[in-house]
Amino acid sequence: EFWRRKLEEHQQRSAQLEKNFLAWEQRVEALHAQMVSLTKEYDEAKAAVEQMERDLALLRTNLESLRKQRVRIQQILVEPLRTVDRCTTCHLGIDKKDFDDPQVPLVFRYHPRYEELIATHPIERFGCTSCHRGQGRALGKDAAHGFQKHWEKPFLPKEYREAGCNDCHMEQMEIRGAPRLTAGKRLFQGLGCVGCHDAPGFDNHYKAGPSLEFVASKLTPEWAFAWLKDPHAFYPNTRMPQFFLSDEEAEAIVAFLFSASGLQVYPQPDLSQANPRRGKTLFDTVGCRGCHPLQDPPRLELTMPAAPASEPRPGDQPFVPDLSFVGTKVNPAWLYAWIRNPKHYNPQTRMPDLRLTPQEAADITVYLLQQRKADWQPSVPSLRLKDPEVIRRGEQLVRYYGCFGCHNIPGMEKEAKIGVDLSDWGYKDVHFLDFGAKVHEIPHTREAWLVAKLRDPRQFREGLRMPNFKLTEEEVHLIATAVLGFTKEWERLPAAYVVHLTPSQQEAERGRRLVWNRNCRGCHIIEGTGGFIYPNYEEGLQPPNLQSEGQRVSPDWLFRFLKDPTLGMGQQHSLRPWLTVRMPTFHLTDEETNQIIHYFAEVDREPLLALFRSPHVPNPHLAKTGKELFEVLQCMKCHPTGPVEVTAEGAGQLAPNLQLARERLQPEWVVEWLLDPQAFQPNTRMPTFFPQSEGQFISPFPNILGGDARKQAEALRDYIWTLALPAPETGMVAATSMKGATRSPMR
Repeated sequence: EFWRRKLEEHQQRSAQLEKNFLAWEQRVEALHAQMVSLTKEYDEAKAAVEQMERDLALLRTNLESLRKQRVRIQQILVEPLRTVDRCTTCHLGIDKKDFDDPQVPLVFRYHPRYEELIATHPIERFGCTSCHRGQGRALGKDAAHGFQKHWEKPFLPKEYREAGCNDCHMEQMEIRGAPRLTAGKRLFQGLGCVGCHDAPGFDNHYKAGPSLEFVASKLTPEWAFAWLKDPHAFYPNTRMPQFFLSDEEAEAIVAFLFSASGLQVYPQPDLSQANPRRGKTLFDTVGCRGCHPLQDPPRLELTMPAAPASEPRPGDQPFVPDLSFVGTKVNPAWLYAWIRNPKHYNPQTRMPDLRLTPQEAADITVYLLQQRKADWQPSVPSLRLKDPEVIRRGEQLVRYYGCFGCHNIPGMEKEAKIGVDLSDWGYKDVHFLDFGAKVHEIPHTREAWLVAKLRDPRQFREGLRMPNFKLTEEEVHLIATAVLGFTKEWERLPAAYVVHLTPSQQEAERGRRLVWNRNCRGCHIIEGTGGFIYPNYEEGLQPPNLQSEGQRVSPDWLFRFLKDPTLGMGQQHSLRPWLTVRMPTFHLTDEETNQIIHYFAEVDREPLLALFRSPHVPNPHLAKTGKELFEVLQCMKCHPTGPVEVTAEGAGQLAPNLQLARERLQPEWVVEWLLDPQAFQPNTRMPTFFPQSEGQFISPFPNILGGDARKQAEALRDYIWTLALPAPETGMVAATSMKGATRSPMR
């Protein structure tokens, strides 16, 4: 018993000692953690002190260096341009990216949009005044930035600063990094300024207005008279300017135009079975609203979509007629014939062919004839249309005002432009500008005179010919930017400074202008802008996004599609037969079609040369694996692989028919698209099957083809290629390729 009690006491004491030991051990660990924390704080504080000591030593060195330096003039000598710029005497950090701290005074900060502008235009090569103009040798702000009498190239004010870009980029209508200049140049062409004025880089054959060769078949003399008197009273947003004609002048011009007009006889269409409701549905769905504003019921404001894919800026869209009151304007027979075949009336028209059936054209005609301006009752005198003297006077007025600059008029096809040549207006001496009645009201600068002229062209004195376009303030300043950029510097500058387009780039530039002129952005997103018609359609039923079009499609297929969007199949091609919006037939020439193909290739950096290659032949083993992936990924839920039964329900979920992929798409592009569709079209509905991790594509199928995502994408591509109809045995196909290769069709 004694020993048993002793054992229990020892066990209890042992347990207590063990408990005490654990408590002390926990306390030691806590103290150790506290010591580590304190040591870390100490180490961090010590490192910070050491860094501050190094910074202090560096600052002392720099301060000592600054004490030894003297304030001196900094200057940039650009020998090829024969300029000396001392701007960096004040703007010390202009080319130093580190000088971006908001606390740094503005004058010392680096140049805005550094990567876009300075990185591509280093100041040691370009200086400052080659872009900004101004007195580069001056050292005072007022002398350098202000207007200096007799200085040929005064500093460009902020709102017109982009004008300087045109000195080197004259051949380009769209200049990246210069959106205001681009918009101004587009407005200059769209408003028809090139009809009266020569300007560098513009197509002299562009006619902004409709042809008047057969105007007597389209309009009544009374309507034409009222229109000439005040076009903005009928369409407040028309691009037709106001000439402030007297009744006698308007009468004479109408008499001449109707006497010179040919006569096209249009049989009265049978509109008895036409339905305006069907016409409205067609107008809203087939694509008319991509170009034409129309208020239904009519209102005075210009219609634009409420929320387009990208907001249209001035100059984004070429000018087309507002149809809100067209029923008051034209005769029914002409309207029906025009809708059916616009080129019958005017072979040069930009209006495309929507391949409407006679019934569809009749329905749209009766719908548009309902768009009338009921309160428009202008006072029109009895017109002397047959009086030879009145007709002769009208011909004189048409020549005086240069109406042929915007309109095709019989007998005036070779008339010279009536306006001043603007080729070097950006450097026009202020002393040659006539301030006339405003000599004491307007500052004597080019910019002030130009803005005043654009706001009210006839304010300087009576008898001036330039009409009033009723421009908005924004439009005035955009056009002023363009005109201030019209100089002959591109002729005077060394060739190394001027952007001279290669023959291929020239073709692409012509294609870019065609895309703008035909208003492709009204329906499609191109280079990140456009799709103005998108709000009229539910998602999935909108016109296709044309981002990466140059990489995506075969040039040979694109050539055939642009020439005939139905590809010989009639009303609608089987690529997306469920769309109600139609790709129009533009009746492009072979030359124009190739220019558009070059444009898309240039946008995607896919240069077109004259090489051919064998068509891609799918690997049978890869294609078999691709079929398994195709079924597992359920690609057929969106993509048809055969004939499609078009129904309204669920049509918005459909994607292009893959049976056409082999003839239409580039095989390399398909692989890249499958790997990363968002890289080509952000926000596309195409799912991403291969997410990226640390720059590598990760496959969700590790047991297929070794988990190689690219191999799996190639397998999918090869299976898709087996879905196509047998290709013609030509042996060779035209193509471009991804990532720098240069293969293209010969046309």
